[in-house]
Amino acid sequence: NGAGHFSFIFFRGIGTGAMHVICGAIVGGGLAYVWQRTWLKIAGTCGLLGAAITFHAIYNLLIAYGSVVQYIAYLLPVLILVVGKLIFRSSIQ
Repeated sequence: NGAGHFSFIFFRGIGTGAMHVICGAIVGGGLAYVWQRTWLKIAGTCGLLGAAITFHAIYNLLIAYGSVVQYIAYLLPVLILVVGKLIFRSSIQ
């Protein structure tokens, strides 16, 4: 499965780590918002978990597909983290 190539292990490790950070941020940041509103607790929690699970599932499917799509999937969460960081930084200033 490509474990013989260092680049495969390196990029997969970075992509997987970034994906888990993004999914954790979706759920954690969303719960901080949702749980301040009583009427939104149950539906909001289910929606956040559904969004994180769906995003992670799409990532896993792209990884399993192979070829060039696999490398695009490795870059996707890293790019999302960079864009999120830039947006967050610009909103603070």
